Amino acid sequence: MNVTAADIQAVLARASWLTGDDRDFFLRVWATDPEVYRARLDAIGFAGLGNVLDAGCGFGQWSLPLAAANRHVTAVDVSAIRIRTLADVAEHFGVANLTTAVSSLEAMPLENA
Repeated sequence: MNVTAADIQAVLARASWLTGDDRDFFLRVWATDPEVYRARLDAIGFAGLGNVLDAGCGFGQWSLPLAAANRHVTAVDVSAIRIRTLADVAEHFGVANLTTAVSSLEAMPLENA
């Protein structure tokens, strides 16, 4: 997945809810090309798996590379703003195998195992 400055600006143009420190953090984490994360996942053998959980996903800088490398990803974060933004990023890139949820780690809407 090639993320350009234009992609980031397109997401930000729709993300009026993203302000201040959240906006700055979004720009910082998405400044790294997702292919860097994908290469790290490949190197540790975290590709070709079934269902993957990204707990504490933030803005999804790992979630999208996980989705590219695996069958399905569930991305969970306690911040509704970050989940809303991640959902917008996933939509922008046409990522269909990603589910998001706002939740603490203790109350995730998932079964054990």
